[in-house]
Amino acid sequence: MILLKAKLNNLTKGEFNKFFALLGTVVSGKKLDTGTEYKIYLTDGKDSALRSNQQNKYLWGVVYKTLSDATGFEIGELHEIFKLKFGLRTRFDFGGEVIEYPLSTSKFTKEEMMTYLDSVIRWGAERGIEIPDAKSIPDEIYVQLHSDNKI
Repeated sequence: MILLKAKLNNLTKGEFNKFFALLGTVVSGKKLDTGTEYKIYLTDGKDSALRSNQQNKYLWGVVYKTLSDATGFEIGELHEIFKLKFGLRTRFDFGGEVIEYPLSTSKFTKEEMMTYLDSVIRWGAERGIEIPDAKSIPDEIYVQLHSDNKI
């Protein structure tokens, strides 16, 4: 991933256009495919547009843990299954062949993560698995995770 930072205030129209032209040439050293839709997140730098650590802790420490206990699947297995079932997809040009695969949840925005969490929780509810609401869990309980899980 390439992080492109710039201060956009006080840019002239020409500088603004150059910034976005540069953005089109910086992805993996290749030019962006004009036939593909891309999402670009611009933030003020104060609050990340990406999912929060609290959302991630809730996903791994409560949602996946509860589902793992109820189903017998490993937490990592559930993560991969639910990414395939409910996650966002991205495309990659692999030598002329377009490969589609699930996007890492670390790339989700806060809103996308909320939608993903709702889908996973609903899946559990449809099978009679009750997952505690995030607001009902004290912070100190969140982080007793399996050693393979990274937050």
